[in-house]
Order: sequence, then C-alpha cells, then structure tokens
Amino acid sequence: MQMKKLVRHIALFLLLCTVAGACSKGVYDPDEGRYTPGYYSDSSPHEADVTFLATITKDSKGIVYLLSNGRRIEPLTALDYTRQQRVMVKADLYHKGESIFAKVKWMEPLDEGVFTHDASVPGSDGLDVELDSSFTELDDGYLTLFYTSWWGEHPVHHDFYLVSGLKLDDPYYLELRHNAHGDGKYSKEDGIICFDINSLPPTGDDTKTIHLKWNTIEGNEIIASFEFKSRK
Repeated sequence: MQMKKLVRHIALFLLLCTVAGACSKGVYDPDEGRYTPGYYSDSSPHEADVTFLATITKDSKGIVYLLSNGRRIEPLTALDYTRQQRVMVKADLYHKGESIFAKVKWMEPLDEGVFTHDASVPGSDGLDVELDSSFTELDDGYLTLFYTSWWGEHPVHHDFYLVSGLKLDDPYYLELRHNAHGDGKYSKEDGIICFDINSLPPTGDDTKTIHLKWNTIEGNEIIASFEFKSRK
C-alpha cells in the first residue's frame, strides 16, 4: 500500500460554491427524499473555514451526505462519491434549526491502513501517535490517527496494520504495527491513517473501551484508550 508521506496543504481545491451573500441551496426533505429550494445567508449562524473529519456516505434513499461526530451534514452542492470512506473536509458550516449544511471548499480521502486478525503481519518500526491532535479520533467505526514517523530521502511505501485477536478474552485490544520496508531516516514527518474497525464485535447501543498499543520512535511501548461504538 502506498502511503502518503505528509499531511500537507491540499493544492487542488474542489470549489463547490463561491457565491457571497444570500445563495440558493437545496434543503433536504426526508419525506420527499430530495432537495427542495430554499435560501441561506452568510449572516446566518455558521462556522467559517472549518477543517474536520467525516464519513462521506449515502442514506437509504441514495442521498450523499457527510457524517461527523454523530452529526449529519448536508452538502450545498453535489459531492463526488465513489464509495463510503473517511475524508478530511474544509467547509463553511451553516446551521438552520437542527440541520447543518456545508459549503465545501475541498475534500480529500484519508489514507487507509489494514485492519486484520492476522497476528503474523510484520511491523516493528516505531511511530509517534499524537493523542492531543484533533485528527486523532474514533468516530463512526473509524479509528483515525495523526502520527509522526521517520521517512527516507527517497521514501518507499510504508504499511500500517491494526491487529486484533491478540487477547482471546478482549477483542477490543488492538496493536498498531508500522512496516517501513527499510526506508531511511532522513526526516521526521507527519501523516494521517485511518482504519475501519467496525467488524469488531457489535456494541449495540453501548460503548466499549478500545486499548491501542504501539511502539514509539524511541522504542517505548504506549497503550491508549478510545471509546468505541459500532456503526449502524
């Protein structure tokens, strides 16, 4: 798997709406299963220029939307959709009652690691997970990690595995493994990797504690906890 070397500024913006002031939009009508005409104003309650993680997905009626921290966010213009996946989004968010709408500026899929029950997968290279980063989170069945690692001057691909089944009495005990395939140590750089862990035993309406173990760049063992609730 070819992993991205940096979390960098996105050079190609998907400019989906650039009209200032009052703009026409489509308000999603769940009874009709479609967007109906309406208006919003840039003076309405909103969060400007927000960068956040979300799942781009479809509902039962085929409507594409964003889901972030349990909030359904309706795009004001149609988004390119190939499959359900975790993405980074930069947008202006507008609030109307209980509904949230997004004027999306750009959207970028996250790198995806491999979630596996195969305890034999290799990966002993260290990395530092930034637990205080807003991009490290467990949401909608996806564990997303902001990390720092060594990369070579001419880097090769790095593999990231999340391994389950290491403790028979605790399916929610996971180990993060990093295989740099012999890449050099030219510079420390950042990245984001996400794992779809929704195949873990269902939690129902409850939450379970995920214990995540990994080895740091300095060779120290770290165990961190996350609260997990299955995606429905």
